[in-house]
Amino acid sequence: MSDIQKYFPQIQYLKKQKQAYLDNAATTLKPQCVLDTLTRFYKEQVSNVHRGDHYLSDELTLSYENTRAQIQKWIKAERADEIIFTKSTTEGINFLSFALENTFQEGDEILLTEMEHHSNILPWQALAKRKKLKLKFLPVDERGELILSQWELLVSKKTKLFSFTCYSNALGTRNPVEKLITWAKDKNILTVVDAAQTMTVEPVNVQKMGCDFLAFSGHKLFAPTGVGILYVKKAHYEKLRPWQLGGGMVTDVDLSSYEQADPPQCFEAGTPPIEGVLAFGSVLDFLSEQNFFKNIADNKSSLLHYAGEELKKIPGVEVIGSSPTRVNILSFILKSVHCRDLGQLISQAGVAVRSGHHCCLPLMKRLNLPSGTVRASFSVYNDEQDVELLISAVKKAKSILL
Repeated sequence: MSDIQKYFPQIQYLKKQKQAYLDNAATTLKPQCVLDTLTRFYKEQVSNVHRGDHYLSDELTLSYENTRAQIQKWIKAERADEIIFTKSTTEGINFLSFALENTFQEGDEILLTEMEHHSNILPWQALAKRKKLKLKFLPVDERGELILSQWELLVSKKTKLFSFTCYSNALGTRNPVEKLITWAKDKNILTVVDAAQTMTVEPVNVQKMGCDFLAFSGHKLFAPTGVGILYVKKAHYEKLRPWQLGGGMVTDVDLSSYEQADPPQCFEAGTPPIEGVLAFGSVLDFLSEQNFFKNIADNKSSLLHYAGEELKKIPGVEVIGSSPTRVNILSFILKSVHCRDLGQLISQAGVAVRSGHHCCLPLMKRLNLPSGTVRASFSVYNDEQDVELLISAVKKAKSILL
């Protein structure tokens, strides 16, 4: 067992069962520090934040805000108050589609890409219907890469916002984020980056990247579900309106009006997922101790290459997407076989993968993949044995299906 695997109890269990978890693009397994933090919270720390006048609340609020500061440093934001806690990437993007609504006029345009997750399409579709806006899409080629030459043809003086993913959750392609943001800035276009698949792959520096907004989820960075992060560049707070109203986001209320608190509190109405936030902080401590990106993260790209080469040796298997920017996500099909049939048999062989459209139906339609793909996605605790289990499972499934 590798050094990193010993910190993940579920990996130890899976190894004993001769099983492999290769669905890390959906969610990651949790290190022991998360379990310890959650246990301590429920045994010793239960209280609320920003609401009590007693020592439990005071200590918990301090820990909660310390985690906000940790996240600020992790993504290299300029200020801690540029970090808004949400429940997921999905909620972060939905928040923006509502909070920015009043900045759009009828006829304005929003640019997306054909490879977006539904969470980065549906909120903008709804906004476009409400405000009579026009959506445009940067197309994808057969390699699974954006056709950048179409940029100038799609952008106009009416383009107000460009929202796009850093890494495709279906193909693993990395988009040229920095270049795209530079192009958008030159046209005074606001940028929203979906970083859901980014955080375990590469370090993020929002100031260097230059984005206006960036959203990601804790559960894809080894933290619990229910915690997400929305980065908002401080200069844009005045453009936003709160999308949820309630306790904790006001400084004064009377029977006819209210005064909202300063950001980010005015965007965090209600009791937050306190224990999840604390556990997120413990994950960041853990990753720092492990010198994560320097010592560990490169493991995934070598496994991706190994798995891809082995799959290509199986007659009838086709790897979808050929971008050299892929790091940890591998999509494939078995020709003439429905991907869910293939995925189910792989699962029965003890390998957890995902099959289907991966919440990317427009991309699947663009690539003429009506049943989608089977997706294997790797993380730091995976190893060559997991790849071997996958290859064996695919071969066994093929022998049954064809």
